[in-house]
Amino acid sequence: MTNSKKIIFIIIFIIVAGFFLKERKNLTGQPAFVSLDNYSFSQEITIAACPTFHYLLDKLNNNQEIIVRKTQSTNESLALLEQNKVDLIISGRALKQTEPDFLFEIIGPGYDFISQEEIVIFDNEIALIPFYTNINSAEIIEKFDYISENNLTETDNPYDYLSKGIVIVFLENRLKGETVHVFNQNQSRVRLSRRPRLYYSENLSAEQLNFVKEIIKEN
Repeated sequence: MTNSKKIIFIIIFIIVAGFFLKERKNLTGQPAFVSLDNYSFSQEITIAACPTFHYLLDKLNNNQEIIVRKTQSTNESLALLEQNKVDLIISGRALKQTEPDFLFEIIGPGYDFISQEEIVIFDNEIALIPFYTNINSAEIIEKFDYISENNLTETDNPYDYLSKGIVIVFLENRLKGETVHVFNQNQSRVRLSRRPRLYYSENLSAEQLNFVKEIIKEN
């Protein structure tokens, strides 16, 4: 093959390859999903989580690509993320108004329990407390023991009731009111009273993010 033919062949190959890669992008403009089996990154990923989600970190313990850090609170985890000491954190609450913006995704089932003041309650106290929600009440009653038609009110404006009881909602990126901590009698947190979020650094690649999400996802 002459040099001129080689050059033409290389140019055609580059054009075809570029077209293929463009078509592989999805509607959001992000690269299409690729298999992460045996994927290797140039540097390790570090992820932290507060006690509620330590069990998700346990799924990552045997992965050589990931370093896990078990913190004692979301505040501690967020501080590590802000200081670039971790790449991702798993948290059960929305960001407070005073906290920096972070990229995040909801990664599992759960609800946000909030009130005017930050409080701790136990599951056997729930029947004595009024609850308010803009979520289908039948769904809430099915998910939580001791919540019933007797103490749950469905309303279009649940935030108006923060001073009257506990509000159950799906928060977006910012916390309204204060967090309510709901525990079982054995001191473990009532899992669905927290809505798991994955906060992550803007320097994290889409491949790294998908790699972690695939491992920790809940059925």
